[in-house]
Amino acid sequence: MSIISKADRGRLARLITHLQDNPETAEKTVGGPSANSKLYAAHVVGISGVAGAGKSTLIAQMLPILRNEGLRVIVLAIDPTSDVSKGALLGDRIRMRDSYEDEGVFIRSLATRGASQALTVSLPPIIKACSESADIVIVETAGAGQVDIEIHRLVDTFISVIAPLGDAITLMKSGQTEHAHIIAVNMREGLDGGKLFLEQARTILAPHSSQGSWQRGLFSLDAHRGEGIKDFIHQGVFTHRDSGLRNE
Repeated sequence: MSIISKADRGRLARLITHLQDNPETAEKTVGGPSANSKLYAAHVVGISGVAGAGKSTLIAQMLPILRNEGLRVIVLAIDPTSDVSKGALLGDRIRMRDSYEDEGVFIRSLATRGASQALTVSLPPIIKACSESADIVIVETAGAGQVDIEIHRLVDTFISVIAPLGDAITLMKSGQTEHAHIIAVNMREGLDGGKLFLEQARTILAPHSSQGSWQRGLFSLDAHRGEGIKDFIHQGVFTHRDSGLRNE
């Protein structure tokens, strides 16, 4: 099974730190403009959604499945920088700890450092640098709002994770879900009205897409229990990857 070598891990760790500390020269460091996902060597997957929707838990469940396919995976997990303490709780490694020792997985936590759109500084160059050492790069945004849509321009496959909260009116609002190639409804146990929310989501969100002939996929899953993850990956992520319909 393919791995990311120890030397490559060390190089990436140092390079990412350099890119974040020197954003004004980051693009030149990795070889020119990198805001276009077509320049990425790996398939880049963006996963976004509100805080608490289950993004990190979903990624933790995805990792062993992707590794079983022989894929090298790099995770860039973004957490918010505090306006008060100026620090950040980089807690995503805790949720992904079962894959932390896997030599085919590299997880890097990143703080927003004042960047907007639930992203981080120098993100496009960082993605480009990581794509040279992986088959799939997963970018997890910080907890995002409806208007935080920039991530979809930086990735090949954009996934919006939503939880069964709110009602049909909430689902009709403009925002991230309009740009998503795939929507993951995290059906967490104990939430009332989950089945109704899921049906409303299928009716309102699934038939529409912002990208040509691609039919937006909507998947019901339980990230905590690991249910529905394989279908989500094989019929959702891989199908979109293999369609060749990346962002323009």
